[in-house]
Amino acid sequence: MRNESQTGFTVFGLAAIVSVLLMLLAVMFPAFYSATHNCDMTSVGIRGRDVYVAITGANTEREALNLPPVWPSDCLHGIATNGTDRFQYNFDNSTDYFRHLFESKVCGDIFDYTKLASGNVGVTVWTKGLLTAENNMWTIAKNVRDEMNDMLPILITRNVDVASLPTNVSAHDGDKKLKLDFDPEWKTPFGNKAFVLIRKGGAIFKAREKYSNYHFVYQDQLVDTSVDAQLRQAVSPLSYLAPTYEVVNGEKRYSEKAYRDMLAQHGEGVNAGSIYSVDALRDKVAKLGPARKAKRDIIQALHLYTLSFTAVGFIYVAFGALYRFGRKRMNEPCSVSGPVIKSVVVHGVAVSAFFAFLAKYLSSMYVFASGVLGMGVYLAVALVVQIAGTIIVARLLKKDPATQRCGIKWMVSAPLVACALLIAIWAVLSFLYDRLSHLF
Repeated sequence: MRNESQTGFTVFGLAAIVSVLLMLLAVMFPAFYSATHNCDMTSVGIRGRDVYVAITGANTEREALNLPPVWPSDCLHGIATNGTDRFQYNFDNSTDYFRHLFESKVCGDIFDYTKLASGNVGVTVWTKGLLTAENNMWTIAKNVRDEMNDMLPILITRNVDVASLPTNVSAHDGDKKLKLDFDPEWKTPFGNKAFVLIRKGGAIFKAREKYSNYHFVYQDQLVDTSVDAQLRQAVSPLSYLAPTYEVVNGEKRYSEKAYRDMLAQHGEGVNAGSIYSVDALRDKVAKLGPARKAKRDIIQALHLYTLSFTAVGFIYVAFGALYRFGRKRMNEPCSVSGPVIKSVVVHGVAVSAFFAFLAKYLSSMYVFASGVLGMGVYLAVALVVQIAGTIIVARLLKKDPATQRCGIKWMVSAPLVACALLIAIWAVLSFLYDRLSHLF
């Protein structure tokens, strides 16, 4: 009499596996997120320093020709040398300024639009048309002078509200618990969790929210931008150019042109002769927010599902190849019926859907809140795929009740398989990061 082997999981086995996987996930995710977040901040910092090097290199060349520097600055006719040339750099937002640098080729081949964005932090790189504020993650200082303290931030990520950047800092302001604020208009590149800035001396400063106070930003040094090298009142005060506005002495002055460009990019053109106040243009841009967010979330979801299906499919193919190789080595038959292969594909699709849900859930916990496509949508898609897949597998394997029961059990276990694969991939990436991070 032949004993039939039982396949699948028991209830207690499933519970034990779920508990172990969740504990491993809870332990590993914070460390992995911290590592990837630091990598993103480093990448953004390098881009910012490349911008700084491009501008300072252009200034060095122009100094020999007795030309004014290319830092953005106010035009003061009758005071600045070559006032006509300096007028070219009198901008009221950083988007127009960087566009001028690119189009005028004043920085040669060193500066390009890839330095202004990074897809890893939610800022897409400009590809066509005019550069818009959405493709620019930097705020830049205006009216920078040589005698200013090297601790001064001259490039800073746009998620910082530069109205909170002081023009004067005493050596003891750090003791007063004063700190930088985050800009509610820009959730990228790092939301309200971190920021990156480039100092006047060229140093990169990467900081999380808890290090945003003056003590760390200015290193307890005296910074006085209101006077020149002879301690006389400066003619042009230091200001900051954000992607859509200028900040002078803590006051935001919004750029009409930057908002018009943002509207034009999304097919909401506004004629230059139309009478719109800056506030009206800002309201029109705000109304585009939900539609843009929905479109961006859908595109991100498609990318996430594609990556998930690719990763899971690769693992399934690899295991299938190993299984086939092992069976051949043991001189055992390795043929698999068509219904079984189709059932494996359906199971892989279900695992991919849960894999995407878990990845989105973890990212929403530690990075940004869910957008239009919230966690409920991802979970609903995963459950629908699993239920539909279970029905398909039951019909495909109906001729073999034992195999059918096994297939149904595996379809029910799809969330566990997705969790196990996520942890395995995470472990491999963590291992590679520990071994290779020193190379970057």
